[in-house]
Amino acid sequence: MALLAWYHLNQEPFDSVLTNSVIPTGITADGTVVLTLATDHVYWTDDVAEASDNLARLRPDRAERPHEIWLLGTASVRCREELGALGFVVHEDLAAIFTIDAT
Repeated sequence: MALLAWYHLNQEPFDSVLTNSVIPTGITADGTVVLTLATDHVYWTDDVAEASDNLARLRPDRAERPHEIWLLGTASVRCREELGALGFVVHEDLAAIFTIDAT
């Protein structure tokens, strides 16, 4: 949820947040589906494929504006390719933009 809050405050506000799945998903005013994952690395597995396919169906007109996945870490080449084929834009290494102020 903290990553969704970051997106909402720093990228684009959400109109709604879907909480009926394992991972909460934000929906912007124009219908863009935004998924944020606090992971080190994501591989293309059967579970990832199934979840991605389900998310892709949330917006059948996804050619208009792609879904977005924001990863704290990275994704495998195959994972990026498969997600791209489903209409997702993958943003990696979100952790690099966070800073910690120890003062």
